[in-house]
Amino acid sequence: MPGRTRPSNNRPPGGVCAGTPGDLNSPAPTALVGETNLEKAWNYLTARGLSPVAAAGVTGNIMPESGFDPFLHEAGGGGGWGIIQWTPASVFATDADYDIGDGTTDRPSSVAVGATSGDNDLYLLWQLHALWKRPFREGKPTFWEEMNQETHVGCYTTTPECPDGPPPSNVAPRVDGDPGQFLGADFYKGRGSAYFYHASSVRSGDRNWGLRADGTPNSSRNLAGVGWRGNILNRPFRGTEHLERFSGATQTPGCVDSSNWGDTNALVDQWRREMGRNMPRLSMEVWRAGNIQTESYQCADNTSGINNGCVAFSAWFVDRFTTARFGPGNGRDVASRTAQANGLAVTNSPVAPALFSSHGRGCFGTGGSAEGHTGVVLSVEGNTATVFHGWNGTRSWGPDNGHDMCDGYIEEFTFPCSEGTHVEFVNLGDFAR
Repeated sequence: MPGRTRPSNNRPPGGVCAGTPGDLNSPAPTALVGETNLEKAWNYLTARGLSPVAAAGVTGNIMPESGFDPFLHEAGGGGGWGIIQWTPASVFATDADYDIGDGTTDRPSSVAVGATSGDNDLYLLWQLHALWKRPFREGKPTFWEEMNQETHVGCYTTTPECPDGPPPSNVAPRVDGDPGQFLGADFYKGRGSAYFYHASSVRSGDRNWGLRADGTPNSSRNLAGVGWRGNILNRPFRGTEHLERFSGATQTPGCVDSSNWGDTNALVDQWRREMGRNMPRLSMEVWRAGNIQTESYQCADNTSGINNGCVAFSAWFVDRFTTARFGPGNGRDVASRTAQANGLAVTNSPVAPALFSSHGRGCFGTGGSAEGHTGVVLSVEGNTATVFHGWNGTRSWGPDNGHDMCDGYIEEFTFPCSEGTHVEFVNLGDFAR
């Protein structure tokens, strides 16, 4: 979407459940918009008319292929190159120079096949052009329309919406536990944009290697007589992250709808579905969003290293379910800093949706530490507020440690708090998606 530079605060209209495609006949972008190659690719694809779900299926495939590096050559000398690892690299030129009448056939001579360095945005733009034209060159002129018909990115684990887990990625065992070749693109149609795009256009040899204990996909494996094979689950896993980050949309009908704010039962049911699917990844999702650095902030009782869970949860809520900017700080400061960041004022009375900050033992969950506590008000009835809040962060929390455990709770608290304690709120109702 042209002009979007901060995906966390500039998502498309329509609410958290939105997933509307644009016009597939939109002109090809002539420049990229965004801060990172991932964001630039997302904006390119949505500008060309893909729905958020379809765009996430593509970016979810690009991530494990290349990490969005347009100069990447396949490890081990396999011949792949670029963001989707064209193999051999010369296939990129075949795709890029194909004429579909969108004005993208005049590839600059400076965009050389197999380059290891150059103008990042120029190479990325032309590789995105080539990616877009590939289905047309292969005789599939309705492919992007079919991608827009996908209603979810794809299951990578068993959920209430996907009781059977991911779709099959094999037909028969082969050597050394290798689960075989992929089924055809027609089989994957309707099973998620990441699977459908992979089977239709990328066609790598990934297999289903399952998930780690923390809910993330297992690493690639080296099979005797076959070589390294990636984990197919990485593709919907990454695509789901991108969908949640850039569009605010979830994959399932259970996404939190702003029309339910104030309805405690409906919200609790929906939040529990969200937490069951996403909670193992919350801290990492906030970290990767690049909006805050919560590792230096503390909340509640700091008894096990850096105990930042409440701040991470509040930040995740603001990033995903509102258009507001998050004001980072210790737990007691989050409400006032978020209010300041959005030109708002804090209040002493809770409303829904709102962030709260508290300090003083027993006030809205705080343990009495100087850093205080923070969380989200889901609904208010009389003098009782139902809140969602996190407690425990990890001792060593960061993008590389592989562990991102957090505990989240939905609880009820009464107000006002007792003498000597304090709680304040910032109403985010005008920013709810």
